[in-house]
Amino acid sequence: MCGILGIAGSRPHDNFDRMLESLETRGPDGSGVYEDEHVKLGHRRLAIIDIVGGTQPMSTSDGRYTIVYNGEVYNFPTLRKDLKSAGREFRTQSDTEVVLQAFAQWRLECLPRLDGMFAFAVWDSRERQLWIARDRLGIKPLFVCQQQESVIFASTLAPFFQMSSFRRRINYQALRDYLAQLFIGPADSILEGVEQLPPGTWLSWQADSKKVSRGRYWDIPRPTEKPMCFEELLEATDAALQENVTRQLVSDRPLGVLFSGGIDSSLLTHYMIQANGANRVKTFTVKFDQSDRHDEAPIASRVAKEMGTEHHEHQASHISEDDFRNCLADMDQPFGDSSYLPVLKLAQMAREQITVAIGGDGGDELFGGYPRYFKEEHHYQSNAIMRTMRKAIEHRLLPMSLYRVCLRGKDRVIRHFSRMGNYPVTPRSIQSIVAEEVLAEIAIEHTMADWLALVARWSDQMNTDSLMRSDVWYYLACNGLVKTDRATMAASIEARVPFLGNPLIDLVMPQPAAVRLQHGPKGVLKALAQRHLPDEVWNRPKRGFTVPETDYLTRRWRPYCDHLMADCDRLAPFLNADEIRQRWQGLLRGRRIDWPIYGIIVLLGWLETHPVEY
Repeated sequence: MCGILGIAGSRPHDNFDRMLESLETRGPDGSGVYEDEHVKLGHRRLAIIDIVGGTQPMSTSDGRYTIVYNGEVYNFPTLRKDLKSAGREFRTQSDTEVVLQAFAQWRLECLPRLDGMFAFAVWDSRERQLWIARDRLGIKPLFVCQQQESVIFASTLAPFFQMSSFRRRINYQALRDYLAQLFIGPADSILEGVEQLPPGTWLSWQADSKKVSRGRYWDIPRPTEKPMCFEELLEATDAALQENVTRQLVSDRPLGVLFSGGIDSSLLTHYMIQANGANRVKTFTVKFDQSDRHDEAPIASRVAKEMGTEHHEHQASHISEDDFRNCLADMDQPFGDSSYLPVLKLAQMAREQITVAIGGDGGDELFGGYPRYFKEEHHYQSNAIMRTMRKAIEHRLLPMSLYRVCLRGKDRVIRHFSRMGNYPVTPRSIQSIVAEEVLAEIAIEHTMADWLALVARWSDQMNTDSLMRSDVWYYLACNGLVKTDRATMAASIEARVPFLGNPLIDLVMPQPAAVRLQHGPKGVLKALAQRHLPDEVWNRPKRGFTVPETDYLTRRWRPYCDHLMADCDRLAPFLNADEIRQRWQGLLRGRRIDWPIYGIIVLLGWLETHPVEY
């Protein structure tokens, strides 16, 4: 697991070293640079496989191809055999060299063959062409900027803040979508002119023509017309999960599990125990003292004991105001999921004993673990009474508390998938907390446009199938996987996600929601849990990983939050500071809130440590 950086075309080199250094936590074990007249490639390494031989940038023996690569490809032993049969020779035992030789042998056709998480760039010195690609689910990040006739790419936005020639202007459309959902969409970034390479795509740059080309090598499959029955899917899922976990245990460094005691992490632990044999599995969880509602630690501890793991707990009550400040300073762009900091602290604790962590991301998206998937468009039919009430509320002739009920069809579904929106009334109105002079740039009418376009790809109706499929490239890629990647990489831990390995994705994604959910939300995984796990794992209500936000903000971190609120006018001139401060005071007085105050605090703290132009 690593951080990668590259500049292709005419460019200043004076601060490349600072740009590369900004990726140090992603790769504390080594650093390397490749340069010729057309490109400069940088790499920071966290050594996991072939610790001695896997250094980067890595070139083929003839010097034609050079790679910088972030990730792990789990089927590299099989690919290595295929490549050796094709005449390719190897000098190391690393998966990096397998990816390099696979590209040299098959070019872009290598991409569908890779089972793993990756973002990489390959420079072809003979054709003078740069190729970059990202894994099909967006597990590993990759940001790209086209600047005149140059292309700049990096694992995170941090290097762009070290570029003397780059104008760091805020992207108001990304800001709008952050306010709507507390994360930024799959093809955007908070910096104007910098995009994310979308999952499952590639980009190339040709030195002679300066031409940039793009393409997609994998797409989310539509529901098959010949689905499995539930029992077939159950047995195949059991086998695919076992295969994924076994593949992903290949490492020259110690491994463990980020463990909640829920179905997803417990199933992965079960398969890991099976694969490990006599080696005892290490599990790690986080404990909240403030509220039983937020604390999974007692359950996790009991389940871990019954499963026989070596279990460790981290006390979240130790998360200080300085911890909060430091995490905001280290974020490459605003990210408003309040569970990020506990996951970061958990990763920091686990790093004392392991370098590779297994996590349960993807189980909810693949098997229907979120109630919002069942809030379909046709459940909210419109009628004249509802339309009349909505207009009356918008003209403030009726209480705004009735507004949610009056949202019908797509508007009601959108509300289930967002925190704020294009509403003329209610505390969830984006208009109410941004300055009037930036409304045109924010283009509020296009709120969540990327998500809406994804949903429309699968159906003209917002139904369970289209909502689940769109969430794989949206909520999962932009929230769940971002949280896991940034938090673990900040602690220099590699996080692996077996639910997203190719064998399970290729099995489950083509199956319609009706089969996956035949026995209710996560019915397949619950059936496997009944087969393999203690009763306490599956015979209880689902508990998401939530944190006591209000307690942190209004007590533990109160002085810092008060400081940010007082300085809101300067830090964020595009916000309506008076309205935000008024709502903050209401929260301090104990008023119930229906808008994401934590996300606003994160945004202000991020802006304080990341100088941007408006």
